[in-house]
Amino acid sequence: MPGRVVDRSSILQKMASEIRKIFDQAQGNVHTHQKNIIALHKIHAQAVSLTEPHVNSRGEAGTRVFGEKAFKNEILFMLCKVMGVKKGAAPADRIVKFVGGYIQYMNAKAANSLSEDDEEEDEVALMNMDTAASRFTESIVKYLIDNGFLAKDKTVRYRAAQICAEIVSGLGEIDQDLYDELQGALQQRITDKETSVRVQAGIALCKFARTEDPEDGKLLEMMIESLAHDDAAEVRRAILMNIPITKVSLCAVLDRTKDTDTSIRKLVYSHVLTRDIGETHPERFSISQRELICRNGLGDRDEGVKAAAADLLALWLDVSSDAKSEEGTDEVDRLAELLKKFDLGEAKVANDVLLNLFRERAEIFQGIKIDASFWDSLTPERMFLVQVFVQYCKSSKDIKDHNRLDDALPEVTALAFRIQDAYHRLFTLIRDEEVGYIDRAPDNEGREDERDACEVILEEMLKLAVNLDYQDEMGRRKMHTLIAGLLKEEGLPDKHVARCLDVLATISSSEGDLIRRVVEIIQDIQDPPTEDEEVPITESDPDANSDQPPSTRTRSREDMTPAEQERHDAMTLTCLTLLQGCLERVEKALEHNPSLDGLIMSLVIPCVSRQELAFREKGIICLGLICCISKRMAKKSIPLFRDNFKTSSEEVKIVMLQGLFDLLMVYKREIILDGDPHGAEKYARFFSDMLDREESPRIQALICTGLAKLMLSGILVDDMILKDLVLSYFSPYTANNHPLRQCLDYFMRCFCYSSQDSQALMQSIVVQTLANLCEVECHDKDEDEEMVSSVKIGEILLVWTNPEYIYGGKGDPCIQFEMALQFARVLSDSKFVFKSASDSGEIELFSRKRTEDEKQILLQLLHKALFQLLPKLHLPDAVDDDKVKELKVKMDIIHARRPPRETSAKNALNKFVNTLAKKYEEQLKDFDEEDWLNMTKNQLILDEVNAIFPDDDEDPPAEKKGRKRRSMSVVSTATDGEEVSNRTGKGQARPKKRRVSTSDDEESYDGNTERGGSTPPASSAPTRTMPKRAATRRPVLEPTLSRLEFEEEEEEEEAATPRLSNRTSGTSQRNSSATTTVNDSLFDDDEEEEDEVSILLAEG
Repeated sequence: MPGRVVDRSSILQKMASEIRKIFDQAQGNVHTHQKNIIALHKIHAQAVSLTEPHVNSRGEAGTRVFGEKAFKNEILFMLCKVMGVKKGAAPADRIVKFVGGYIQYMNAKAANSLSEDDEEEDEVALMNMDTAASRFTESIVKYLIDNGFLAKDKTVRYRAAQICAEIVSGLGEIDQDLYDELQGALQQRITDKETSVRVQAGIALCKFARTEDPEDGKLLEMMIESLAHDDAAEVRRAILMNIPITKVSLCAVLDRTKDTDTSIRKLVYSHVLTRDIGETHPERFSISQRELICRNGLGDRDEGVKAAAADLLALWLDVSSDAKSEEGTDEVDRLAELLKKFDLGEAKVANDVLLNLFRERAEIFQGIKIDASFWDSLTPERMFLVQVFVQYCKSSKDIKDHNRLDDALPEVTALAFRIQDAYHRLFTLIRDEEVGYIDRAPDNEGREDERDACEVILEEMLKLAVNLDYQDEMGRRKMHTLIAGLLKEEGLPDKHVARCLDVLATISSSEGDLIRRVVEIIQDIQDPPTEDEEVPITESDPDANSDQPPSTRTRSREDMTPAEQERHDAMTLTCLTLLQGCLERVEKALEHNPSLDGLIMSLVIPCVSRQELAFREKGIICLGLICCISKRMAKKSIPLFRDNFKTSSEEVKIVMLQGLFDLLMVYKREIILDGDPHGAEKYARFFSDMLDREESPRIQALICTGLAKLMLSGILVDDMILKDLVLSYFSPYTANNHPLRQCLDYFMRCFCYSSQDSQALMQSIVVQTLANLCEVECHDKDEDEEMVSSVKIGEILLVWTNPEYIYGGKGDPCIQFEMALQFARVLSDSKFVFKSASDSGEIELFSRKRTEDEKQILLQLLHKALFQLLPKLHLPDAVDDDKVKELKVKMDIIHARRPPRETSAKNALNKFVNTLAKKYEEQLKDFDEEDWLNMTKNQLILDEVNAIFPDDDEDPPAEKKGRKRRSMSVVSTATDGEEVSNRTGKGQARPKKRRVSTSDDEESYDGNTERGGSTPPASSAPTRTMPKRAATRRPVLEPTLSRLEFEEEEEEEEAATPRLSNRTSGTSQRNSSATTTVNDSLFDDDEEEEDEVSILLAEG
């Protein structure tokens, strides 16, 4: 149908008025959107058909469409009014939603109309409307790309991204180049510096990713990256809500179950995993993924997350069974079906799942019926279920639950026979495997599953046996005979040995009785009875007393054949496992259990002396457990642990350290001193040297964990140990040692905020720690490694020593004032030593292997850090007058004679001097420095002041070039009179370890997050980019530090360089835009504004 020729001026005003009325209604209520969308579409269809007479350049007469362009300009005019409205304005949000709804409706209408069979003249009109819809959509997209995404105003960028997020689902058919350009613009905005912009860009890109080619996957990878690393919880939350669930993105989504933000963790369970049960059906997850979901959800600290995880488990229970719970449905079968989705061999997660279902869904627990028929068809799932059911009943406070135990628990004798039958099946499978029967069998995998099932059934039966009533003497004897026989079997797995010992401990009347029974079993294993001897233990009286030592008829190992040696070694390991399990279950002193004396000499001590790792490790474990119940053995064994530590393997070292720390925790300072007043100092030096020498991350974490426990308990409190722990915490070499970092992160705050003495100890090592840091920062880091500046770490140390954060508010208010005096002593001295206030002598700040020129550069770097830390010190209101005057005099002298050269340090000094004068104005009123210094009591201060000479004006010495060598030391530093231990593996380079990112010195670490504790700096966020048309920021200058390379020295007494870390500082928080109050209508008539917008549209 040909277009209608009408007078242009007569219709434009009417169309504009109708459009504005529609938008005015749309901004008020979302319920009117559908009606107004239909009305706007009618106006759009009419505008497409509007034409006017036109003569082209060749003089040919015709018509020209003008209504479509006028409609587009009017819509863009409405959007321009919205683009400048700040985030949070509800009318603007409704208009954005309305525009997105209209574009989706318009494109859907055009696509549906083309698919219908209409008359030919109608098809032409519909085709025109289809192309008009595409042209209109493209014009909106072009305007947003050209004038929205690249705007300097963050509000405009936010609204542009918000509109794209709304329209992206209904774009219809647009030009491919424009489609790619839109994606590229959104990808730039996902790194915008404004959180609100990144949120909307993330939503839009997630919608694009749903239609992305799976083989490409670039958008999905970008969303996964932002989901994992964006520092704003709002961005991660928006992406999590919209990201498509695929095999690629599933792992990233499950990682959010450990997100730092509680709402995000809750959303994973309440929204993502329940949004589309088809994609997130439990069958689609692997066993490890299902256990990860349950473990993180049920173990979360927040009750809301736990509740969401419990709801998800209930949903899994419903979808795992054939039908939802109905009347008469067997709950046992439904729960058994759910348990098939977990690894019952590692029963912790499955156990928590069942206990949670019992607590949250009472009807499930009440529906479980365990009768005689239950035991006729045992499966791993059913056996596991009954064991957890009994566990829940015993822990319940409801008397009705306790009454249900009588029906659930079998008789002792009956269960004993079932345990015996289960073991026989397991033993048969193990024997067939040993003779190679399974390798020849066609159903190899099926037999492995059968063996796993037998192991689970046997283990759960043994767990259940602990809860039985052993008042029946016949049943008790039967169970004892069975358990003793099982423990003598060579092929019994270690996890079953532990369960058998639990049953044996339940049967035994006391710890002594348990030890006696275990000793008897070990004796029978070592010296099995022959046919001519008396009846074996399985048929003897379990209550008979037998304290005789082991038989001595066993030949020495050297006289045995290789086959006999192998059998003897297996028997020895079995005996060690039994002895270890027994010792873990006793607490009384060894003197009350004399039956262990024989085993110590005949079994434990020989195994400790053997070179084979398995024997030595188990022997040391048993020896450590024996020492925990015998102080006499502990005093004899500790030297053994210390002397053999250096030459042992990593596994043995770990066992020795665990035993040593256990003994120190059990016997406390009594065993540390042991008559030696310098015992604590010796132990401190021993652990310090050990931490300095060890390179294994596991051993480093174990040492730091043990020392942290000793420090917190007050057993071993030493400044050397504290400094080693601080340096290990900040060391770049421990950046990937998460157990160490997590332990020390808690320890530092807990220790420093526990008492005044703890803060004072931390305050005493601040200067030395910063000096060690400067040395590593300047010399020992590789060119490709980044490191947090000494100023950033200094700020963290100031937070730890802030008296306002101490628990109970009982900190020393002058502690950081004393630190200011320490800083003044270092800043006023050109020597490379630190004079402590306690008159404990001079301590060298830097390693003695450094040259004078190198030390001079290090001292300047330390001075720069101290100057910048001065204004950040906490100065109390009340301080002794002489202390205030002393600090004022020294600061003035430093300002006059040794001013810093760097501008930042000079400004920091001026700020601190001004703050000092202002805060203590009353105490410094009428203060005369010369008269005060000439007083007799201030003679020492006068000598210090007179010793301050101006710096030379010469430039610092140039760096020396030479072969670079990294120090092997972690935490030790050289001091006067100290003998530094020799390095092991001299000349070998330490393997590289990843270092975390650096931060600007000017960005201070804010520790005022919470009274009584501080949060260590978080990892720096990905760099945010500004739009191309935005005002450019000045580039951030990375601190360029001097790097001195030096030749390796072969001296015996070489001072060690500490390994320090770049604990990243917290990223600066973005200032969120304040929500502005908008008028009732966003589209009030304003002629001047209309003119401006018209000009912009004309330019566009």
